[in-house]
Amino acid sequence: ALRTGNSHSVLRALSNHANSVGFGETRSLLSSMPPTTFSEVLRCLDPKHFISRYQDLHREISPRLAKQMGLSESIDFRRGFYKFCILFIQDVKNLLDARHNHHPPTLTNYKYLLKVARAAGHPHMAEYIWQSMTARRQNDKVSDDLPAPDADCYNYYLSALCSHDNINPLFRYRLRVIPDNLEPRHWRDPPYSLRGHKAGGAKGIRAQAALVFRQMVEAGISGNEETFCLMMISMAREGELSAVTSILRRVWNIDVEQLLASTEVELPVPKHYPRHSPFHPTKLLLYTIAHTYGINNQIPTALRLIDYISSQYSVPIPIDAWKVLLQWTFVLSVDPKTRRRNGEPVDTGKHIGQLPREAVSNLWNTMISEPYKIKPTLEMYNYLIINLSYRQRFEEMQIRMEEARHLVKHDIRTLSHAQAIFDATTRRPSPVNLAEQRMRDLVFARLRVRRNRQYVERWVRILTKRGNLSLRRAEGWSDQAMPNLVRDWMFFLPQNIMYDTRTGKVDLETGTKQQRALRYLRR
Repeated sequence: ALRTGNSHSVLRALSNHANSVGFGETRSLLSSMPPTTFSEVLRCLDPKHFISRYQDLHREISPRLAKQMGLSESIDFRRGFYKFCILFIQDVKNLLDARHNHHPPTLTNYKYLLKVARAAGHPHMAEYIWQSMTARRQNDKVSDDLPAPDADCYNYYLSALCSHDNINPLFRYRLRVIPDNLEPRHWRDPPYSLRGHKAGGAKGIRAQAALVFRQMVEAGISGNEETFCLMMISMAREGELSAVTSILRRVWNIDVEQLLASTEVELPVPKHYPRHSPFHPTKLLLYTIAHTYGINNQIPTALRLIDYISSQYSVPIPIDAWKVLLQWTFVLSVDPKTRRRNGEPVDTGKHIGQLPREAVSNLWNTMISEPYKIKPTLEMYNYLIINLSYRQRFEEMQIRMEEARHLVKHDIRTLSHAQAIFDATTRRPSPVNLAEQRMRDLVFARLRVRRNRQYVERWVRILTKRGNLSLRRAEGWSDQAMPNLVRDWMFFLPQNIMYDTRTGKVDLETGTKQQRALRYLRR
């Protein structure tokens, strides 16, 4: 299995060995492996091979979309994707425990475990590993048996503390720093959707990150760009933007207040770092700024900072940063609903940083134009199309839907290709690991197409309902626009459509389910 370099084959070989001869014999096998061989096993079991692409897709699935797709378990840490992550963590931990019975854990082992905890968004596991690694008696000295954490270990641990909220969509959509979200984080038992991280006190995310950073400094280990990015995220989660600006000023000589008040000509030159320096800004810093200022309702500041750093250090703005900017611009452009308690309005803070509804289109036009020329993802199209529906820009909404259709068709072609390759593999004798890999690719492609379908079905549903309410008396809506809509989006229509005409109502049974079933049969 190691010769093939296939990660899933390595994990399956270990699992099959344990099932056939018992885990006791597998423990003996693991403990007798030479260090170089065991290091190769860990390299093959890198979490990016098992978790990363599904995690990226799950990040794009909101709680609403998860329920529509029948994937409600995707927002429950006891089921679905998160259960798989926990099982993967347990399997990895069992392997390392078996190894550690005869060989003390090495720095590589600890680093690997922290990397797994970060990838799975599991701060409790990261805390357990960290305590195991750093707990030493006063007379204990650093040795091969008691390794000291290096910069990567500190960064993995900090990242595990900060990435927890970003992975689960139910938590991610409550990261906005407003009283409605921040105050319950100080409670001993906050609501489920706000349990991603604590705020305030010794258990607050800022205090935890500061403690780790202090330990890092006391150990004489220098941080790098990633370290300070994680520190900025931990501070921003509690609304401490003054601390964020302090880091930008001390590390990169970027004065945020002066930048916002002056032109670039009047600003001091930011601190120069060679390309190979661990402090030279990369796409990570740009993404971090988009996140920290986005969750703190300061999109204009984020845009100004990102553009300035990008131009000063010649770093292209990554699509992940644009995606975060668009997400929070969309959130801040939605008119907040007034919540009342005992008849009196409650200050939820949702009005903080409010942007005009046109802000989404303005940002969109900026990022797809020169010099950025970003190619938006389907998730990004979703923000724009929903925003256009709020503004009753139905004609432009249909234009953007047609643009997004090209992305949908691309993923359908990818699915058809994956299906054809898998069918060809099963029709003739093939290596087991090859068939399994192609099955995994097929399952992933199907999930992606399902996600895409839910996006488009929602757009069509909104267009028919809101368009009918707003344009039912407009010339050409009922006798031209609606029939064209039914024709062009036939496979994404709800089972029944009702709309007004000048002389009455139309109640149309679309037959979408039957048409969809016929298409599947033709495949």
